[in-house]
Amino acid sequence: MAEIAADLSFSKASLYYYFPDKLNLFAAVLQQIVEEGAKQLDEELNNEPDPFKAILNFLQKRTDFIIKYDKIIEYLKSWLLMI
Repeated sequence: MAEIAADLSFSKASLYYYFPDKLNLFAAVLQQIVEEGAKQLDEELNNEPDPFKAILNFLQKRTDFIIKYDKIIEYLKSWLLMI
């Protein structure tokens, strides 16, 4: 947490005020990523009248998301296997 706080230019105490541990911090970051991605997809799909283009756009955005966040996705997959 000290390294994360330093990277964000926060005090460690401020970071702990909002996130009691790394798991809560990770969950909040992941939630933000997913919500932003879903919002962008909704906007693009709703603005495309052609269903074929909408599907292609959706698949492209999904692929871009997976490529951009592959490390997080792999971490989640490995973590879920441990449960």
